[in-house]
Amino acid sequence: MQFDGQALPSGIEEVSGPAAVALLLSGLLIVILRNRFEREWHLILWTWIDIQRVWKRLPNESARSGGIILSQLIGFMAWAILGSILWPEHPWKGLSYGFLTGMAVGLVRGLGQVFGKWLTQEHEILDNHAELDRHMRTALTVVLGLGIAWMALRFPTEMGWKEHIASIVYIWFGWLIIKWLKCIQLMLHRRVGIGWGIAYLCTLEITPTIALVVKGLGV
Repeated sequence: MQFDGQALPSGIEEVSGPAAVALLLSGLLIVILRNRFEREWHLILWTWIDIQRVWKRLPNESARSGGIILSQLIGFMAWAILGSILWPEHPWKGLSYGFLTGMAVGLVRGLGQVFGKWLTQEHEILDNHAELDRHMRTALTVVLGLGIAWMALRFPTEMGWKEHIASIVYIWFGWLIIKWLKCIQLMLHRRVGIGWGIAYLCTLEITPTIALVVKGLGV
């Protein structure tokens, strides 16, 4: 589109569309989670507000299978959103790659936890870690949504979006730091030995994250 012989900046509808679709789906899933699976919803809130409450909950306060599955899907949406903004030239492809990456990471983490239980016999802490990861990723989807909404208002053109949207990744980095701090809190709570604690953090958290950054960002 042109005005007085000059090209007008194009809008962000095309490049931001995939992220918007993922956010709308995430919002729908969150509404269902909030209204149909209150146990999982409360556990997510407690993870951020009072994580000790999560570890000291009663058996009848544990999440149901439907809530766990729904929460996992919301977490995969966070990966999909990140994929769409990291590849602004091909946002739909990035969206699908991100979602598939999230599923692959979930599978690898699951296998790692099974192996970890067999190796260390620390069943409780590994189950707690799986819960922590799930609840944190659900919250990440919400925070990413707020960040993307702000970026869309701040840079409402395609060029501005492509130039600045990758800064949303800093939200992910901040989320990682908070998550790792909560992982350390979990280790202290469960009185895990320092050796197993370091192996736990490196195997299930730090090493996979470095690999994803190198692969995804081309560092």
